[in-house]
Amino acid sequence: MKFQISTPARIHLSLIDLNGSLDRVDGGLGICVNNPQLKIEFSDETSDLFVFSGPQQHKNYFEEFAIKFYEKFNIVPKPIAVKIQKFVAEHQGLGSKTQFLLTIAKGMCMLYETEMTPHQMAVLIGRGGTSGIGYQTFFNGGFVFDLGHSFGKGKDKQSFLPSSASASPPALPFYLNKCPTNWRILLIQLNVKQGANKEEEINIFQKYTPLKLSDVEKISHRILMQFLPGFIENNISLMAQSLHFINNHGFKKVEISLQNSLVSILIEKIYQKFSVPVGMSSFGPTIFTICDSKSLMISIKSYVQHVLENELNSPECSFIETKPNNNGHKIEFL
Repeated sequence: MKFQISTPARIHLSLIDLNGSLDRVDGGLGICVNNPQLKIEFSDETSDLFVFSGPQQHKNYFEEFAIKFYEKFNIVPKPIAVKIQKFVAEHQGLGSKTQFLLTIAKGMCMLYETEMTPHQMAVLIGRGGTSGIGYQTFFNGGFVFDLGHSFGKGKDKQSFLPSSASASPPALPFYLNKCPTNWRILLIQLNVKQGANKEEEINIFQKYTPLKLSDVEKISHRILMQFLPGFIENNISLMAQSLHFINNHGFKKVEISLQNSLVSILIEKIYQKFSVPVGMSSFGPTIFTICDSKSLMISIKSYVQHVLENELNSPECSFIETKPNNNGHKIEFL
């Protein structure tokens, strides 16, 4: 058997509640995007016990997962070959490690003819303990809104931790829907400090949480009465107003403040000039904008280039023009 799995990236708009006063924490919003994309080829048509082609760090991730997988299913390893054809750069805020581990898990299940539910798979790879966006978009694509975890003694979580360090079960799914087909999404990637790694994320959560209850209440209000109606009605102006508020409150404000100052400058300038949904995905540094036409996306791209040209000592910048992905991962037999 020989097949390829293509896995889209995701943008994480914001966490919701890092206060916990209602015995619940986390919760979040995210969108699956076509590009950048991870592609991995799997095969059991090899005489070697194990062949891995790809970056050493990804090989390390694979080997750590394989040990858990073989133990869970009491499997004797057979000859397999795994080849990374395309990967998403780490620490850009696009969920690259989660998507890699999910792709590996799915591929191994197929090679060994075993099955796991999405929940079981997320537990085995150790993700979803703060945000459930990554594992939900892997299976379904589209727009995801999750309700986080129960919080307190004897519950899902007892402290504030990122997904990379949390042993909690995957976040509770709540709302999933396909994104409008007219959307165009521009990803802006400045060559600045990478997003936080595992240890940095842990330190940030410990330093800045719990958040003020007033911020959490206001963010929840904006999501419920602005962002969600805007999404359902395909009204990007309402979504833009909601995200602009969120960017300046709660944990998203913390995330943006820890990045290069040019990230916050560009987010504000884009919002003020175009009134579109714009923000930073997860810990960044990737900036996203949601547009309702290709022409608007191109206008924003040109504007950002102009701003950077006139910014003293501005970093290099790359763009990814993409669309929402409403399907999740794709399997092709070779």
